[in-house]
Amino acid sequence: FSGTWYVQYETNSFIGLGIRCETHDYKANSDGTITDYASATGFL
Repeated sequence: FSGTWYVQYETNSFIGLGIRCETHDYKANSDGTITDYASATGFL
């Protein structure tokens, strides 16, 4: 588990903005916490 990257794809809808796609990268830290790296991939 430690050091493994978890990628979760989420699609969120916003009125007037269409569909926004984001990629969340989860990384387990040595102290037991999980860091979430979120990056928007653009608007459709």
